[in-house]
Amino acid sequence: MKRPYELTFIFRILSNDDEMQAALDQVVSWIEGEDNEFGSVTRIDRSHFGRRKLAYEIDGQRDGFYIIISADVDPQHLPELELNLKVFSPLLRYLIIRDEDAEREARGEANESAPETTSAPAEETPAEETPADDAEEAPAEEADAAEEEAEEDSDEEE
Repeated sequence: MKRPYELTFIFRILSNDDEMQAALDQVVSWIEGEDNEFGSVTRIDRSHFGRRKLAYEIDGQRDGFYIIISADVDPQHLPELELNLKVFSPLLRYLIIRDEDAEREARGEANESAPETTSAPAEETPAEETPADDAEEAPAEEADAAEEEAEEDSDEEE
């Protein structure tokens, strides 16, 4: 089953746009595989971040080009994808995260006909947290009382 992922890449600043496009095409082909067998790219965002100054130098590069790709990918394909990305020289860094919002939306559309129910544990959670909150406040109140006594003692000595 394919799941939605968001893949963020920082590419080296290459000499021309054709090289950048070729590097991006290579990454997209790794994500999709032949005939979209591993996944399918749903969105490529080149303009959101674009060229940015890096927080620190990476492999002699002070600037990088950020690209965000949204894709539906088979989770079993991720180790192979990461292996390819690690050795790909035009790529400085990458981050792959599961897009839980898109996954929730997809599940929500599938479960619209099912009625939503609230579970009892959700109601019990605040009751369980209340004693812990009181326990945290008690030492703070004791510390305040001790400070007040110390101030009164110092005032009496003067």
